[in-house]
Amino acid sequence: MTVWKSPWREREAMKYFPLFADLDGAGVLVVGGGEQAAQKVRLLAKTNAHITVVAEAVTEELSGLAQQGALTVVPRAFRADDVDGQRLVYSATGDRALDAIVAAAARARGVPVNVVDAPELSTFITPAIVDRAPVTVAIGTEGAAPVLAREIKTRLESWLPANLGALATRAQILRATVADSIPDGRARRRVWERLLQGPFRRAVLSGAESDAARIFQAEISGSAAPAVGRVYLIGCGPGDPDLLTLKALQRMQEADVLVIDRLVNPKILDYARRDAERIHVGKTPGRTSTSQSEINRILVREAAAGKVVARLKGGDPLIFGRAAEEMAALQAAHISVEVIPGITTAHACAARVGLPVTLREQVRQFSVVTGTTAHGEPELDWVALAAKGSAFSIYMGVGNAPVIRRNLLSAGAKPETPVVIVENGTQERERSFAATLHDLTDCVDQRHITGPAVIFVGLDWQDAGLRRPETVIVHRRRLRPSGSRRKRQSARRPSYEQERGKTLGLDSQPARRRNHCVPRFRGRLERVHHRGGRCRLPRRGQSAGGPRCLRLRAQPRGGTLSHRGPRNCGTHRAHPLPRARPRRRPPPSSTTCRVMLSPSLRPARPPPLPALRRPLHLRLQRGVRGSRTH
Repeated sequence: MTVWKSPWREREAMKYFPLFADLDGAGVLVVGGGEQAAQKVRLLAKTNAHITVVAEAVTEELSGLAQQGALTVVPRAFRADDVDGQRLVYSATGDRALDAIVAAAARARGVPVNVVDAPELSTFITPAIVDRAPVTVAIGTEGAAPVLAREIKTRLESWLPANLGALATRAQILRATVADSIPDGRARRRVWERLLQGPFRRAVLSGAESDAARIFQAEISGSAAPAVGRVYLIGCGPGDPDLLTLKALQRMQEADVLVIDRLVNPKILDYARRDAERIHVGKTPGRTSTSQSEINRILVREAAAGKVVARLKGGDPLIFGRAAEEMAALQAAHISVEVIPGITTAHACAARVGLPVTLREQVRQFSVVTGTTAHGEPELDWVALAAKGSAFSIYMGVGNAPVIRRNLLSAGAKPETPVVIVENGTQERERSFAATLHDLTDCVDQRHITGPAVIFVGLDWQDAGLRRPETVIVHRRRLRPSGSRRKRQSARRPSYEQERGKTLGLDSQPARRRNHCVPRFRGRLERVHHRGGRCRLPRRGQSAGGPRCLRLRAQPRGGTLSHRGPRNCGTHRAHPLPRARPRRRPPPSSTTCRVMLSPSLRPARPPPLPALRRPLHLRLQRGVRGSRTH
């Protein structure tokens, strides 16, 4: 006979089968009076069970619950007959031997028992619970990974509305009415889907009882009016998905359409419904983007079609988010709108770098201002902002940093006023800088700050007695000499390194000067003499054009010397260093440039390879055998 094998048997079998125990009026025994026992009592206190705690000593929390009548405390040691008549038994003594005795007594009487941190002694385990009574979600890992179960519970707690139980209770009340009004099962299921996913659900969760009753009656009678959508103006915070509020997360999951601002982190969109339509309407300064009037038309159009629209904005929608214009357009179209506040970007960035925005007796007020307007430059009360004891943050102020600096200094602010700039706060590309008001423009330019940034003025860690975080970069102005003698001379002659010839690159060539012999160096030379004109490159401290020579370090053999001389010196020509006996020179000339190898170091034949590191001496002098002319 062929035995059919279920494909599900190929998976690992469940050791624990999930069940929901009815504890209404039932007895539950908890053995132990410590913190572990208190944790079990807190969980059981959400039910209508009769809880009995057996322990010689109990915590103050358990004693207080006993005084309130929430449980009964038996102040003695455990006895086996304590298990009689109980629906469940929990052992949380912390004594493994006593836990084994409790487990054996419960097993002998057929009562399910759970021993804390001892699954081998337990006949059941308590899962992680998401309580939205009458909606209850149980999460278990069969004791393998309780931390994982707790993480899943945390995620579900954030996704499920806190008053989801009210919707289930209302559905339970209306179930009989729906069954009597709509006998067809398929049609009844479609009605329940519309009720629990549409306007009825939103009305119940928002507490609009009258609207919920009206929508239900219209749905049952078959005269339901066309659905009218609604709009949520959601503040998505500074960018970190972990800083989303629970309400913002829940409203995003309800939305059929997402109207997304440019400053919203793309990772936040992963928490929305996958089938939701996404419309990007971000506005970028200086670029072609969606106008505010067009955004208003999109919101009205989508909501009028009966859709739930989530308008996602960075930070808080009511702070420089133009929420008033969108709310006015929606109210004019008789469309419901709800504002979901978000964490303000300024406060989040300040918290990110550990910067208090108010200090007792020092910073008595904190303002949030904008660094740009529709006309370009900000129009602010600079005198009030520059007053002592005032601190403020500037949104969208990077582009107008020079204007902000100039106006604050003109209004009386001190140049050493502390400034903190946080770019892309709370995101992966976050950068933070500390500077002064005097160096604000230099910091923005030299650090290439271009992303969304918040500028804090008048706030410093030292004033609060705090240490500056290591992630904050201190910007110090790069000094540039102004009007100094060295700067004036640098326009006329090369730098000191070029003058001394200590480190000359392959392309180090001074500027050409008429009627002067200007050597060009490639490699490293020992000494250069000039005849037929004044020396182009003086020693340090001597004026240009002096009849001095340069002493240069350099490598032997293989280098080249080229020059530009007077008119009869010809164009640029390169002379390789000689490796053999030089030829006899022609008659000297007063305007001839010469290159020679020192006779004392002239080799009879090419030296071996190790000798290539020995220095050679080159001289330009007149009337010495072995020179070259041109």
